[in-house]
Amino acid sequence: MNLTKYFIILGFTLPLLTGCNSLPFLQAATPENTVEETRSPNFDFTYDEYADVLKTYVDEDGFVDYKALQLNRQKLDRFNQSLALVSQEMYDSWNEKEQIAFWTNAYNSFTLQSIIDQEPLKSSIKDILGVWKGRRFQIAEQSKTLDDIEHKTLRPNYNEPRIHAVINCASISCPILRTEPYTGEKLEEQLEEQTRG
Repeated sequence: MNLTKYFIILGFTLPLLTGCNSLPFLQAATPENTVEETRSPNFDFTYDEYADVLKTYVDEDGFVDYKALQLNRQKLDRFNQSLALVSQEMYDSWNEKEQIAFWTNAYNSFTLQSIIDQEPLKSSIKDILGVWKGRRFQIAEQSKTLDDIEHKTLRPNYNEPRIHAVINCASISCPILRTEPYTGEKLEEQLEEQTRG
């Protein structure tokens, strides 16, 4: 008898045993089956909604009002879904700075999503099981964890040590989260500011 059947016979479900309503660390955080259906040749990727999220819920010291963001998460969700709609062709057309900005913003926005997906909110990101290596996100025709973005994309593909000053893991020891997205146009200035900070 497998364990799943055993728990069902006992009247329990695995999520109940883990104390969660679901197992987000084992599931794709961005639904895979909706990406191809919604990708359009006229799709125009922007940071506009993410910029609104950062401006509204992040203060000048980099602290996030997670409770308010959790209650008003639509813009963050739409932005994160748009990351999945970026085609390889679009991504390849960007210069290196634009690509670094894209992955950095993705890491930071998926971190925000990982936190507000918890009900109730956890007191520490470290309390979210599988947050860095388990939860998967659809991005630019790929499926990535936060760990993948940092250690298998940003670090090995770009000779830019200041990347470590811009990815925010939602811990007090991490670099602060800016109140604006990273962009290819402003990346040099943003990297310098973050590194000095």
